[in-house]
Amino acid sequence: MISLFTSLSKLWRIRHVHIDGLVFRLHYMLTVIILLSFCIINSSKQLLGEPIVCETSRGAIDAKIINTFCYIHYTYTVFDATDQKTSRTDPHLHRSIGADSDRIAPTNHPYYQWVWCVLLLQSICFYIPHWLWKCCEGNKISSLVSSDLNYFDDTAKDQKIALIVHYLKESRGRHDWFAIKYFACEALALFNAIIQIVANNAFLDERYATYGRDILVDWWTKSDPKITADPMERNFPILSKCRYISYGSSGGPERIDAMCVLSINIYNQKIYLFIWFWLYFLVAVTALLMVHRFILLSWPLMRYYQLRCRMDSSAIAGDNQCKRKQMVCDLQVGDWFILYLVSLNTEPIIFGQIVDQLSQSVPIRDRFNSRFFAIEGTNLSVAECSKM
Repeated sequence: MISLFTSLSKLWRIRHVHIDGLVFRLHYMLTVIILLSFCIINSSKQLLGEPIVCETSRGAIDAKIINTFCYIHYTYTVFDATDQKTSRTDPHLHRSIGADSDRIAPTNHPYYQWVWCVLLLQSICFYIPHWLWKCCEGNKISSLVSSDLNYFDDTAKDQKIALIVHYLKESRGRHDWFAIKYFACEALALFNAIIQIVANNAFLDERYATYGRDILVDWWTKSDPKITADPMERNFPILSKCRYISYGSSGGPERIDAMCVLSINIYNQKIYLFIWFWLYFLVAVTALLMVHRFILLSWPLMRYYQLRCRMDSSAIAGDNQCKRKQMVCDLQVGDWFILYLVSLNTEPIIFGQIVDQLSQSVPIRDRFNSRFFAIEGTNLSVAECSKM
């Protein structure tokens, strides 16, 4: 099992060339590792341990038979249908295995043998957006930016910078679809995270949407466990009931009730609590990222400041600051995105040199000033630029 977790850790290995952002990597790297780890834990418990142990009041049924039957079919719990509380007349009665009656609503639990499979499918779903982006990216960035560029000697480094600048200059205006595909993959990652919350809620019989919140409320209010059902136990009961139909010597059916211990739910309670918080966290940060992307797409000056954060401080304070700002703001979204990916794979001082040389070689279109800054003329001094 340790070797399996070691293999999973390779998903989080340091990549020499980055082709995406940190939030996107949370989806296909960290989330996939988390889900596959939980899948291994759950499946090992089912294969190597005893996920369910049942007993009956009669000793006529073999323990293996009743265990196998209740595991393959399902178990159920009994809670009060009106006030969701257990019987106050018998405080020792376990809250999930109350007596059957007309006013008691049984809750079936058919999910536990499928948890590992669902976790595996979810990990695949979280990897799909990255796989699609890798197919669309086609190693463009790795061929453009060498992983050891930062360790070249000065001559080789200057030659490589010149090649990058030449490519960015000659391919200007041809990368819009490239950027759109990436933003679409990020949107797909957000959509997938939302779908996984909905899927988990459906998988757990519409009781998962507020699972984490209910547990926090229960812990905060310190509800009496003898009266109010624990949200963990309501969703993932440790004790449950199972009904087995046997046939006697006369051929008539006999109903045999068994009490089952679902030890596997000790893991499931914590696994799905963590997944609940993690999925909502992913949705929140990815939604904020989408807002950030929208601002970048609609405001060229923000795109400049995004790249400026990746430059060395000496490059920011240089005499070419105005021209760099003009050049970056005049770039189309696709060209800016390629430049942004280059910034992720180079040192700030090298990236500053790339932007500086690019601003010297790329002509600024006449419509730039009136479009973005409402200033007449294209020949601005550094002093005039500092007033923007």
